[in-house]
Amino acid sequence: MSYDLIPRNKSLEEFHMSAFTFPRILEICVYLFTCIQIGPEWTCSFGHDKRMGKDYPDILQNNGFPVSALEARIMSRMTRNWLLLNAGTTAIEGLQEHVREKLEDFVPWSEKSRGFRIY
Repeated sequence: MSYDLIPRNKSLEEFHMSAFTFPRILEICVYLFTCIQIGPEWTCSFGHDKRMGKDYPDILQNNGFPVSALEARIMSRMTRNWLLLNAGTTAIEGLQEHVREKLEDFVPWSEKSRGFRIY
């Protein structure tokens, strides 16, 4: 399974991520959404954010989950900061090259996206 991020800014192309990369961004963004990964499982506080669905986090289901422009900018900043703060550490060195590059590419894309939908 992969994730296709469709920007509101029509001058940008879609952004494609693997099933391993997008959850990494959610992990970096920690509590931006009411959904976090604890070990191998996702925990979600259903009912507080109607976008999350009812029994499995919609943000992970490729069904068009909407990310606002503000959330996209926050995700960009948190990903940038994570990359900067972890440069040269085992957190970065342990990432496969293509995952690190995808995270780096996500930063400017997300800033310019004006929000996006996740498919």
